[in-house]
This record gives sequence, C-alpha cells and structure tokens, in this order.
Amino acid sequence: MLLEYIDPDTGLAVKGYGSRACGAYVTFVPFTDSEIVIGTNNGTAWTKLTPAAGARRVTIRNQDSSKFIRVASGVMHKTPDLTTIAATVPAVSEAESYALATELKGDYNTHIASTAYHVTADAGTCSLANATNEATLVALVNNLRTLLSTHLASETIHGGVADAANLALVEATTVATNAATAIVLENALAPIYAAHILITSAGVWEKLPAATALVWEAPQTPVWFQLESNGTYSARTDS
Repeated sequence: MLLEYIDPDTGLAVKGYGSRACGAYVTFVPFTDSEIVIGTNNGTAWTKLTPAAGARRVTIRNQDSSKFIRVASGVMHKTPDLTTIAATVPAVSEAESYALATELKGDYNTHIASTAYHVTADAGTCSLANATNEATLVALVNNLRTLLSTHLASETIHGGVADAANLALVEATTVATNAATAIVLENALAPIYAAHILITSAGVWEKLPAATALVWEAPQTPVWFQLESNGTYSARTDS
C-alpha cells in the first residue's frame, strides 16, 4: 500500500510502501528516490544546495519550527571576510603608500584563495614585488586594479552573482602613471575592496515565515539558504 510517513526527526514526509496486519501498519519501506540530508547552519553563513540531475522536488526545513529560513538565488560570499586594513587609509606619505599597496596585495591574495568565503578559489593572485619605490608602487597598484576587476566580475567564484556595483567603481578609477596617481588609485581601491569582502547574500528571494518549509519544484539551479540562527536543517530530494 502506498503510504506517506512523517519522519519525527525531520518533520518531512517520506513516501514509500507499507503493509498492514490486523488494521495496524507494521512495516514501511521508503522509496529509494527520497533522500534526506541533515545539516547545520550558523545563521551567518550561507549553505548551498545543488539538486541532483533529474530531481523532481527539493524540500528544506528549519528543524526549529519557531525560526525562519532565508533563501537566495546567489551569494557573494558564504560568510563575510572580517579582515580589516591595518595600513593608513588614505595614504599620504611615501611610506604610507608603500605600506598600503603591499598590504592590499597580501589581503587580496588571502581573500581570493579562500573557499571559506568563495564557492571556488580564485587563482588570480598578485605575484608582483611589494612596493618599495615609485616603479614598484605604480606597477603593483595597477596590477591590483586589474585583478580586482576580474575577481569582482566572476559569477563562478561568487556563487552565481558578480559584484557589479563595486566593479563599476573600480572601472571608474584611472590607471596610475606615477607615484602621485598611484596613491590616488590605491586610496580609491582600498575602500572598494573593504566593502566587497563584507558582502554575503545577493539576489535574495525571500524570508520564509517560521515553520514554513522551502518546497522547490523541478529545481534546475542551486539554491542558497540561511537559518535565522545557529541550528539544524533537513533537506529532502525526490528524484
């Protein structure tokens, strides 16, 4: 007999076959195409769920029925990068300009390589020498401008969403030709970079009411979700 069983641990309906004896159901065999996954989300980071090929339905439920689920079509970063720029911004002196450019290089390389923030690591690291004179300063800040533009434009690295707003700001800057213009450029790039690394959700669909499961029919693309606070979720995929 075709049955639908409510799993007490997940709150999700599991379909399958059951047999009955003396009016009571004594066995239940779930369909093999119902897969339930239990996971955790800390309420700050975003969790990505990629439906299996041919999936008919995906159901995601917050195990705390008093808390909501937030759903997004894409994320910039899984969790914000809270690294702060220690160098002086804006740089004014020669020494400050070298320190800022060199720190931006190091911070940028660390950020883009991290899969704690990105769906995939960005291999476009800056390999130029640290700034120690006018020539190395100009070369370094121009290279950072180019690399940052490429990074911000990547949808693959950023969970399906490019950082179009900050990309436009970078592209509005002017390539440096000497120490003075290099200082202007690095002072412009520093706050753009600092703003970018803090962005998490993008393309947010909605915040589902408490006790409401996300039921996603005929899923074709990945979905990102976040619990209201640290907790457990269940996800079922029907193929």
